Formats: sequence, structure tokens, C-alpha cells
Amino acid sequence: MEDQKQPIDCDEREIDLIDLMSRFFSWLGRVCKSVLLGITYFLIRNFYFYFAAIVLVGVLTILQSKFASKYYYCEMVIQSKAINATEAVNLVNNWNYKIQLPDTLVGGIKSINGTFVLDYNRDGYGDDFEVYNGKFSRDTSIVNCRLSDVFCVQAQIYNADNRITLDEIKKELFEYLESDSWVINCNKIRQEENLAMIARIDKEIAVLDSLKETEYFNASERYKMDKNGALMMVSEKDKHLYHNDIIRLLSQKQEVERDFYPEPFKIKQDFSTPMESVNNLFNNFKQNLIVILLITTILALLFDQRKNIKILVEKSKK
Repeated sequence: MEDQKQPIDCDEREIDLIDLMSRFFSWLGRVCKSVLLGITYFLIRNFYFYFAAIVLVGVLTILQSKFASKYYYCEMVIQSKAINATEAVNLVNNWNYKIQLPDTLVGGIKSINGTFVLDYNRDGYGDDFEVYNGKFSRDTSIVNCRLSDVFCVQAQIYNADNRITLDEIKKELFEYLESDSWVINCNKIRQEENLAMIARIDKEIAVLDSLKETEYFNASERYKMDKNGALMMVSEKDKHLYHNDIIRLLSQKQEVERDFYPEPFKIKQDFSTPMESVNNLFNNFKQNLIVILLITTILALLFDQRKNIKILVEKSKK
């Protein structure tokens, strides 16, 4: 009984998790408070820098809205029947439209480029467009989501009457793509293969129709005469209906015929008439604010720590 009443000594090596977590969060709170106070004091000391930056952002945004040419962004989604999307995108990006299009039209175009359509949930339908900045991403998480037979043409135009410009771009672009020798050859092979596939399916359907007629509906083979003229019944064959097989072949034929589009490219989503310019007042203000605030913060930090920087420079010279 005396042994049971004795208190159990705790091992000094045991870790009190509650106390450890409370100390950690207490330390984290002090760090966050110190950081916030440091940022607040820094902003107060350099208030004039940021005030000048805000004024500069406002002035620059107003000047851009008054003097910069408005441009509009629009996109067209195309299904490539003859070649894969990578080849089609390369063709679009190698298109020297400034030579092919008339000068009056080229002056209203800011840029034209091809890019990939991304399918993140792998359901066969595009979810987004890959951003093209002179080169494409090599990230496999993006590359593996590209649709293999669909691509996008992105255009940025200046013209106020942008519908006419977009129609001319579409017309000249298709003439350029469909006149490429590689596209013509691949499209010819595709058409021949589709015609051969349709002919083969039609032949298989005809064979099944004949089998259906002879094995199920033709009863003359069930009875034969022996040498003595007696009528005898031949053992009946197992009957098999070919309706399901014929329906399956007809469905395959419909799929091939749907794919048998004569042209190498098919528009899935045409250029929509853009209503709002890309470089509008809000977008210009947002872009200018981010850039100028970043530059201002660097300059303010250098100015605020100029004494320490001077000391470091003098020490480095010694």
C-alpha cells in the first residue's frame, strides 16, 4: 500500500508538447510583431518616397490613356485535322504576316501568335491557353496537358473597326496554312486513309448482311433429298444475329465520316469582337503601380540604410 501512495517521478527527458507549442507561437507572435513594426516605421520614415510614387503612377497612367494607342486582344480556336498541334503552332509563329498582309492592315496589328490549348482535367475539352512569350514552358505538368489536335491563334489589334481586321487575318492565315506543302501532303494521306476505312467498313457490313441472310433467314438448306428420294432434315446450325455487329460498324463509319472534313483545319471558335482594350485605365494603373512601387522600395531601402552602406563600403576598402 505504501508503494502505491508514492508519487511517480516524471522522466526529465520527456518533452512537454503543450509547453513547446506555446513557446513556439509566443516566439512567432513576437517575430511577426517586430516585422510589422519595422515595416510601419520604414514606411513612415520614407513616406515622401511612396507619396511621390503614387503621384507618378497616377500621372503616368493618365498620359498612357491619352496618348498610347488602344489595342484589343482576341483568340480563335482551330482544330488541326492533318497535322498535330505542335506543328500547327510552329507554322503560325513562323508566319511573316507583315509581308503577306497589305500595309494598311499591318499597321493595325500589334502581334499574332499561335499557342497551345490546355486540358487540365483530361476530358478532351480545352480549359485554358498556354501563355506565349517568345518561348513555351518546358514544365511537364503543362506540356502533358496540351491537346494534340487543337491550337489557338491569339491576335492583338489596334483598329477600332476590329471585325474587318479579324476577318482579313483569318482569311490570310488559312491561305498560308493550307498552302504549306507538308500540310497538303498530310491532308491528302488522311483523306485516302479515311476513304479506305469507309470502304472497308462498308465491305464488312455487306458480309454480315449476307451471313445474316443465309444462316438465319434462308430455310432451303435445312431440308435435303437422299438418293432414294426420301426427305431428310439436316441438323440445324446455331443461329446468330449480326444486328449488334452491324450497328457497331455503322457507328464506326459515322465517326470516320464526321472526321472526314475535307479541309486540313476546322474552326472550333471564331474570333469574337473584342469590346474592351487590353491597355485600359485600370490595367495600366495596376501594372504601373506594381513596377513603380518595387523600384521605390529599393530606392527607399538604399536611402534609409545609406549610413550602414557607407560604413560597409569603407570597411571593404580597408
